[in-house]
Amino acid sequence: MMTTRPSRPGFMGVFNVITSGVLAIVWLWLPVSLLTGGFSSLFFGLGVLLLIAWVYVMRGAIWFERHRAQAVYGSELRVPAARRSRREGFVAWLHELWLTVSSGDFWRGVAYHHLTQLLGLLMLALLICGIAVGAACIVVFLNPSFDLVTQFGFDIGTAALGWALLGLGVILLPVALVLLWFSAYLDRWMALSMLGTTKAEELAKEVTSLDQARVGAVDAAAAERKRIERDLHDGAQPRLVALSMTLGLAKTKLDTEPERARELIEEAHSESKAVVSELRRLARGIHPAVLTDLGLDAALSAVAAHSRVPVDLQVDLTERPGREAESIAYFVVSEALTNINKHAGASTARVRIHAAGDPGDPDGAGGPVTGRRLVVSVSDDGIGGARIVRDGASTGLAGLQARALAARGTFTLTSPAGGPTTLVVEIPCES
Repeated sequence: MMTTRPSRPGFMGVFNVITSGVLAIVWLWLPVSLLTGGFSSLFFGLGVLLLIAWVYVMRGAIWFERHRAQAVYGSELRVPAARRSRREGFVAWLHELWLTVSSGDFWRGVAYHHLTQLLGLLMLALLICGIAVGAACIVVFLNPSFDLVTQFGFDIGTAALGWALLGLGVILLPVALVLLWFSAYLDRWMALSMLGTTKAEELAKEVTSLDQARVGAVDAAAAERKRIERDLHDGAQPRLVALSMTLGLAKTKLDTEPERARELIEEAHSESKAVVSELRRLARGIHPAVLTDLGLDAALSAVAAHSRVPVDLQVDLTERPGREAESIAYFVVSEALTNINKHAGASTARVRIHAAGDPGDPDGAGGPVTGRRLVVSVSDDGIGGARIVRDGASTGLAGLQARALAARGTFTLTSPAGGPTTLVVEIPCES
């Protein structure tokens, strides 16, 4: 969204329009030549390369125009999020190229880049003509002996015509300056309208995002409920049943076989300790106390230590993110490592957690975690072939995806047959 109100163009806007005119003279021929050359030689092979070069040139030009507009007009544009391909290799490059040229944001940026330079060229020509014609008219008026019949084919003999020429010379330049001044407002309007997403598009994306978050929250709650039911059914419940049976048997032998009853009670006591440990483990799976007290690094170190597959863990955070982001990151890593231990057939696993930049920041580096994204990456060298299954029984990867969407984050799984498998989840640190 636009975070600051755009300022009046002023002299910076006027200078920006003139700069666009100068750029049109020295630069505009290049993208036009690439585009026309690409289409004219399209069937000879070279045209495809020229068109690809034109796409990359225009991407750079749009990036330049957006930063120029933000610097001159004092506003932040609603920059559309870059569309990324989830494929791999050369196919991914072709897919991203197609995503670029099929995007309305790209073509609006292309249109603005050409229109602002044509506007600047027109205003620059009008300014030069105003100065030249005005100066010539003033010279003619101040020098009545100037022979216009010989020079231009008409005569200037009357005082009325001389005053008319003076008026024309005096008016032309101010008119050119006034048009140049208001052209900066037109350029600002074009920049704000064409270099960012429209309000309707922003609202549509927001509605889609909220709907995905709602569905993700429902799915995450259902997956968490199934996981707790599974852990209780497979772990604590049978142990509690066995404990109850042991105590019942000990009760029947208190009078007849006190020594055997004592052994059964001791066995039940040991089993009760195991049940308590099982329940504590289940509680830690919901939200471990060490995560609240010491943060992600300590909590995940404990998870990695209990993994049968060796885990290379690296948590690179300058400060703690929000509680929700920490909880989701912990759950993603612990569940992913569980899947690796059960199904991947891997010899090593790698976990990386770091803070990335804002969605509009191409670098994604530096700065505090607040207001940024938490990137969780889990990879292994196993057999690959991992898929998201929504059969109502398997809750692993589907539950992770639901949690990420519920927090309005992103979930990307790459797992070709034969491996390796890489899972990347990005979570807003403040959601």
